[in-house]
Formats: sequence, structure tokens, C-alpha cells
Amino acid sequence: MKRVHKLAGVVLALVVSAAALTACVPEEPDDTTQGALKLSHASAAILVGAGVQLTARLDGEETDAVWTSSDETVATVDEDGYVTGVSVGDCTVTAAAGGEEATCAVTVGAPAEATELLLDKTTLTMEIGDSATIHATVSPVTVRLYWVSSNSKVIVVSAGGVVTAVGSGTADVIVTTGGSMSARCTVTVMPGEGSVCPDFSLQRYENATGDLTDETYSPADSRGKITVINFWGTWCDPCKAELPYFDRVAAEEEDVVVVAAHSIQSMKDAPSYIEENYPESKMIFVQDKVQAGGRDVFGLLGGKNAYPHTVILDKEGTIVYMHTGSLSYDRLMEEIENAR
Repeated sequence: MKRVHKLAGVVLALVVSAAALTACVPEEPDDTTQGALKLSHASAAILVGAGVQLTARLDGEETDAVWTSSDETVATVDEDGYVTGVSVGDCTVTAAAGGEEATCAVTVGAPAEATELLLDKTTLTMEIGDSATIHATVSPVTVRLYWVSSNSKVIVVSAGGVVTAVGSGTADVIVTTGGSMSARCTVTVMPGEGSVCPDFSLQRYENATGDLTDETYSPADSRGKITVINFWGTWCDPCKAELPYFDRVAAEEEDVVVVAAHSIQSMKDAPSYIEENYPESKMIFVQDKVQAGGRDVFGLLGGKNAYPHTVILDKEGTIVYMHTGSLSYDRLMEEIENAR
């Protein structure tokens, strides 16, 4: 009868495993074949990667036990009696306590193959410290999903798809079924204060003529000095009103480089405005443009919908200040002093 009982339990478990990751047959209270030590399950059917919690009772009371697996290539068991499927096959999990032993027959089945895997988003923009959840739809629903980050210095992701931004940059959340099917979401984490300024390259204007040149500016060009990057536009009156403060800083502060980046919006008037108002300026006038990843530098450095927008880097290229809105000369100098 014991062999029949065991076979029936395994068959039942395999049938219901299509709807659940674990199926188990409880130990019968009146079974005396294993002495005074009894387990919570006489047999268990689980899938690879899934598991089941076993407990042991000695003389009717729950007790600690020493747990072992007859084949750890099929299933492992931890010190608390949690069994995890490793590969397809059969093994026996044994508990020992009070001089007694009790066993559970474990059958590990292959996980179901996915026929569909979809994510609710394929791109995501975050700021450092933010968290967001990516939802996955998989068929059949019993398929186990594995979540990984392509760059843990930018994002980390939990087993449930919760993404946390830890550093600026771009990384992928990759979701796999353990088989051949996978999906990914590309996450862009915007830099913030304390982040190293991301690399970019912008075309420079010739101040005296207003013409765009073949020369470019990148943050590395001003490494070793305080760098002030001001995003402005000829159509923005507050931008034009504060630009003389930046011009003054560029002229008076030898350890400060001022970069005036014109917006990609309505840029046709930029050449004449620069030529007319700042032909002798020490400011580096550049033209913003879309970078790899689909964002202009204004957006890459925290700009959203409003101009002017100012970013200050310390001598090592770390962002120490970000501000959207006008700045007075005194406030600008205060933030430069903080950067020093």
C-alpha cells in the first residue's frame, strides 16, 4: 500500500503542477511507518527553480532537524527544510532528529516553455534614487521569470521587476524565461548632483561672426577648471537677461569656463545674436543637439520644459549644482564658490 500511496501522490502532483509551481502530498497523521518523527509532506512534486517548505514533528511537536538530499544535482534542501528543484529527476529528502529519520520523495519536473513574453514598457527614464516597476506578461503563467540588470552601477532590479536607479547612464533590464525567450527595457538614469557629468560633444560658434565651426566642446575640454554650462535661447527673455552675468564670470574668473549652449528650439537667430552682443566674449557658445540615446544635452543634464537651465561642474567633472530658472550674479558666484 505504501508504494501505491507514493505513486498516486507523485502522479497527482505532476497533474496540478501545470497550475502551480509546487504540489505536495501531506503526511497522514496515522502513518506509523516512520516512527515518532514525521514530516509535513510524504512526497512533493516541484519544478526546476521552484521549491517547497518541509517541516518535521517529533512526538507531535515541531522540531529542528538535520536535512539532507540523496541527490543535490536534482534537489537541494537548506538547514530549515526548504527544498529547491535543481534539475529534472527524483531524489529523497531525509530529516533526522531525536535518533529518528523521516523521508519525503521529491520529483522535480521541467519548467514549462514560454510561448509569449511581453513587458509593459520598453524604455524608461528615471532619476537617481527613483524606483519603478516593470510588469511582465508571460504565457503560460507558471513560467518562472529571471530579472537581471546589464549594469548594476546604473540600475538594480529585483526578482519582481522593481527597478532602482543608483547611478547615471543607460542600462537594460533583461527578463528571460530560463529558455530561449527574453525581453528587455532600456532604462536611462538622468544625472543629478553628485554624478559625474556624462560625455557629450557640441559644435562651437565663432563669437565674432556667429558662424558654426567644425570645432567642438566636450566636458573633458574644461576638466581641471570649474565649468558652468548655461542652456539658453534667443527666444527666451529671462535667458538673455541673465547672460551678461555669465559673460562677466567668464571674463573675471580665470579658473572658470563658461559654456553657453543654445537650445535646439528656434535656433536660427542664434548666429546674429551672438555676433551682435558677444563678439569678444570669453564664453564658449555651442549649439545643443540630440545625443546618442535620443536626448539633447539640455535633457541629458536635467533640463525639462523650462529655460534657462544652469549646471555647474567641479574641477573633476562632477555635477555640483543644477538649477532651472534665472540666476542673479551674486547667486551664480555663490554657487561657483561652493564648487571651488
